[in-house]
Amino acid sequence: SRLFVLVCPIISLVDLCATAFIFARGNNWKLLWKSAENYTFSTSFVDFWLLAVLRTSFIIGGTIGIIKNPADGPKNCKKYDWMVLTVTGINLYFACIKLLVFSHDVSFVAGPKLNWFWVIFAWSNFGALVFLLQWEFFSRFKFQAMSQHPTSSSHSDLSSKKKSPDDKNFTELANNATIKKMLSFSVPDWWLIAIGFIFLIGAAVGEIFLPLYTGRIITAIVAPEKNDQFLTIIFEIAMISVAVSICTGLRGGVMTYYIDRLNLRIRNALFSSILHQEIGFFDEQRTGDITSRLTSDTTTMSDTIGLEFNVFLRSMIKGVGVCVFMFALSWRMSLITFMGFPLIFSASKVYGKYYKKTQKQVQDKFAKANEVAQEVCSSMQTVRSFANEKSEAAQYKLRLKDVLKIQIKQAVSYSFYQWCTESFELLLIVFTLWYGGYLIVMGKLPSANFISFILYQEELGNCFSEIGDVYTGIMQALGAAEKVFELIERKPLLSLNDGTEEPSCIKGHIAFKNVSFAYPSRPDQLVLENLSFEVQPGEVVALVGPSGGGKSSCVKLIQRFYEPTAGEIMLDGISVSSYKHQFLHEKVSLVGQEPVLYARSIRKNIIYGLEDDQYTDESILNASKLANSHNFIMELRDGYNTESGEKGIQLSGGQKQRVAIARALVRNPSVLLLDEATSALDTESEYLVQEALERSKSHRTVLLIAHRLSTVERADRIVVIVKGKVEEIGSHSELMAKQGTYYNLVYR
Repeated sequence: SRLFVLVCPIISLVDLCATAFIFARGNNWKLLWKSAENYTFSTSFVDFWLLAVLRTSFIIGGTIGIIKNPADGPKNCKKYDWMVLTVTGINLYFACIKLLVFSHDVSFVAGPKLNWFWVIFAWSNFGALVFLLQWEFFSRFKFQAMSQHPTSSSHSDLSSKKKSPDDKNFTELANNATIKKMLSFSVPDWWLIAIGFIFLIGAAVGEIFLPLYTGRIITAIVAPEKNDQFLTIIFEIAMISVAVSICTGLRGGVMTYYIDRLNLRIRNALFSSILHQEIGFFDEQRTGDITSRLTSDTTTMSDTIGLEFNVFLRSMIKGVGVCVFMFALSWRMSLITFMGFPLIFSASKVYGKYYKKTQKQVQDKFAKANEVAQEVCSSMQTVRSFANEKSEAAQYKLRLKDVLKIQIKQAVSYSFYQWCTESFELLLIVFTLWYGGYLIVMGKLPSANFISFILYQEELGNCFSEIGDVYTGIMQALGAAEKVFELIERKPLLSLNDGTEEPSCIKGHIAFKNVSFAYPSRPDQLVLENLSFEVQPGEVVALVGPSGGGKSSCVKLIQRFYEPTAGEIMLDGISVSSYKHQFLHEKVSLVGQEPVLYARSIRKNIIYGLEDDQYTDESILNASKLANSHNFIMELRDGYNTESGEKGIQLSGGQKQRVAIARALVRNPSVLLLDEATSALDTESEYLVQEALERSKSHRTVLLIAHRLSTVERADRIVVIVKGKVEEIGSHSELMAKQGTYYNLVYR
């Protein structure tokens, strides 16, 4: 790479010498000085040589800058990308203008200079493109390669730094990768895309001929000698129009079906990825943000990649065909037309880049607004209880105002973008009309060709306008797609497929061995510190202690919601992380303080997570009776088919708790975890649930967390946990006799 930096100025010097050699027509160097002394724009070539001098000066300056300052030189070159693009644009524009001017000089076209002009014209454009590539190498790729060269310690430091997300190279690579990922989701529908593409080609090719026939119709009307061709042309254009409409309709139907399938595929992939993330991921991510990605962002992606890609292909095919017809009608006017389009493209690129940036901000702000709506809708009773409707509405309105602020910027930028593009297009049309009229007067362009050319120019403008809109749409999709793919491709820190153990029998022996743990959202704050205790098979052990001491964390670790920071949790002598995910949660069941029931029937809530071969109607009935829930279920209008409502809202707290116990027991677990299973219930409900729990304890290991003495004193052993450490272990009578931490808890 370092050698290539030194080769670049040599290439530029070759460019300069080759331009001079062509200019001198081999060895006639006097032409250089004569052309400079008697310079005229319409006859001299010396300005081509001056452009080569300018290109060479830039490359030599860039080379010196990089060699003297290999760390910052490439970044400094990047700052002048706009100047290099300007020089390259001037070079190409100048060559085209020179070609047009020379083409009107009859003596030049017929004279000996013509061949040499074509050579220097081609070489100048080639040299401009090589110049652009050389500078691109300086500013874009050379930085990493040079920073790895062991010339100084600072170089190695720079090589170790990751590119900032705002870096242009990183952003473009990310965009390219995102587009490839979006297209990869379309692969299963290749046959739909192929059918749609066939109809698209048919529609686009048919539309290409319409301006040509329109020009012929106008000529047949104006020219009396061609009136007899009028009906024939009308019939032909009518047939083409019918074919175009049929192809357009079929293409639209096929592509719409493809977009719908794509949308479902992306949603399924995203939702599947979300479901496989570790619990710590949901501790850090807001629910509103996740649902926003799953709804609005996926729709934006699928609609854009389907619809915009469809429009892009149609416009590209049509644009290529239009260009061919334009050059066939008049190469001079075509050259004028294409000289104007880079200005329009530049405005589109600047606007597209800005729009993508602001669209990302819009998506983020909408996600924050959705968080408010999600939170309020999921806790409407609390909002109503505190009469806080106005405040929540104001909060949501405030979040939407943040969205509006960014959208105002988008509107202003779009207005300026439209002004620029419309101005360029109108000026281009005016200049084309003037130049076309001049060519007609000079006898170098037939009037019929002029009419068709103007129509084709308008069509080409429409094609490029659609491509510009597609670019904006794709930028919008990329803003949404990057975050969606970030979730789809995110590797969970705690994989569900790590475990392989699936023994035929689980006795229920639990052992915590020097376990330390901190939640991923608070890695510096230890919840458990060097904690050790055991639960023997068939034993009932209660975890007690002040709130926040780490009792619930122990239950979560047994279920492998998290991985301990240090130490191990063993089940029958095997680490819980070694068990298969499905197997572990069949043998270890949890009844929490606030169990979640889903908006489905009670029966489906009881068998939640089980396959069809893992339960029977008898097992459901037995689990319900054991959980003391069968009687109240049968008193409901639809019995076990009664809908629970969202989060079980149709049931009372005690009823939900007993359905949750039945859900845990229908699996016939070897280990039953009870986390404050009765703390939020009234006396009667607590009695019923307590009775159900007593029934469920037989023939299985039970680890329970409770603050009520009536629940704790029945346990075989009690483990007192304070600030993540085991303070005491023993039965109720033993710990009361010690008059330690447990005694004080009971006394209070």
